[in-house]
Amino acid sequence: MLSYLKLSKFFLYLTVFSLLVITSSTLFPFITGKYIFFRLAVELSLIFFLLAWGFQPGLNLKPRLVKAFNQPLVIIISLFVLAFVLSAVLAVDAKAAFWSNYERGDGGFQMIHYFIFFLLLVLLFEKEEDWRRLFIVSLIVAGLSILYGLAAALHWQGFLGTGICDRFQATLGNPSYVAIYMIFSLFYLLWLWLSAKKNWLRNLMFGSFLLVLLFIFLLTQTRGAFLGLGVGLFLGLIYLLIILPAGLTRRLTAAALVFLIFLGGLAFFFNKSNKSLALVPFCPSSSRLLELTVSGGSLETRFWTWGSAIQGFKERPILGWGPENFSLIFDKYFNTGHFKVGQPSETWFDRAHSVFFDYLAETGIIGLLAYLGIFAVFYLQFFKKTLVNVDKKLIYAAKNKKSVQISLNPEGVALRRPYGAGPYQSAWQRALLFSLPIIYLVQALVLFDILPVYLNLFLFFAFAIFLFNTLEQVNVRPSSNLSYSKLK
Repeated sequence: MLSYLKLSKFFLYLTVFSLLVITSSTLFPFITGKYIFFRLAVELSLIFFLLAWGFQPGLNLKPRLVKAFNQPLVIIISLFVLAFVLSAVLAVDAKAAFWSNYERGDGGFQMIHYFIFFLLLVLLFEKEEDWRRLFIVSLIVAGLSILYGLAAALHWQGFLGTGICDRFQATLGNPSYVAIYMIFSLFYLLWLWLSAKKNWLRNLMFGSFLLVLLFIFLLTQTRGAFLGLGVGLFLGLIYLLIILPAGLTRRLTAAALVFLIFLGGLAFFFNKSNKSLALVPFCPSSSRLLELTVSGGSLETRFWTWGSAIQGFKERPILGWGPENFSLIFDKYFNTGHFKVGQPSETWFDRAHSVFFDYLAETGIIGLLAYLGIFAVFYLQFFKKTLVNVDKKLIYAAKNKKSVQISLNPEGVALRRPYGAGPYQSAWQRALLFSLPIIYLVQALVLFDILPVYLNLFLFFAFAIFLFNTLEQVNVRPSSNLSYSKLK
């Protein structure tokens, strides 16, 4: 019998392929086709979900919906989307705010599609195997995107893009988005690697692709994402030091943290000196990753633009000017520093080039607080669901012949993760989950979001909800059928 739910899930898998779509016949080949493909895939997934709800015998989806909307992350993301769409409806230019334009493809209409995509993932991807497949599909798409970029760099006919050292663009058309896309891809790959059974061939495959993703990340020469990765690694290692028990793994983590601090000091030295260091040896321009200047650079123009955003916020502080309305703010509160006589100048911006200032100016204080609330709720849930003792008591237990890891709180109530085969695996996965939003937020200080970022961000939060739901409370008592031993 035809399963409408399986078809709905199929189109959710298909959404990821939108990142490969390039329509050379359109004015914006790296943008237009992507959002059209994404919207169609999401709409078809929703249609088959509704058909399953209405016509598939014996299927009651109401409990799933009730459970979903009881999740704190679903609630706060729903409030954010509501604020975003309401801001679009009440915008200075409501038409642009809701429908956007060919160049961006965002706005209220697109945000509704992101929300449907997110909600369907929460409702339909209830098994670890679903997420494993989605991560694999995402990595396949990332690999194909990289191959396209390499073909373009080699100037193959019909492929659009830049040279290998001219900031790698892949299928996204903008190296800054390729950088954060590689970060999400690294998360998917590392999660799969940590979850997989280990053998030399699998380790070789994962390790090789890891190096490819890191190499492409460096080729994008994106300083914001590079800084974000450094901050995320630093805080992630500190988190690991807190949760790991005393032993060799903890000592190695401490050594890695010291080495990272040394590398950070080295980067600071090269930034302050007149010396340059190309992180990709055959690409001299990759030295820009260690070059950060305020005056005369892109950061200076961002400061001017952020000043315009603040002035726009002061005029419309509650729900802002509306999505896709930043160009009106920029024109009204234009900083003349943008115009330099006799020099190439950027005198028109339709984004504040910072997610935070974009939401502040376009969706007002309500939209910005709702956006920040997503991350606040995420971390509240994260620390609540991955409770670890201050004295780092960890128990590795066996229940029903399945390996599980248990963290005891002072009251003897434990939290169980049903995945993971080793005593440290869950700790590394928690560190990944902890670090990714930090990396995203740091790079978001100097960049705005578009489809490749929104898609992966909503996917990540849906996955986080799945993980939080798999944590079960179990009581460890003498009468329990758990056999356990303390980890030294």
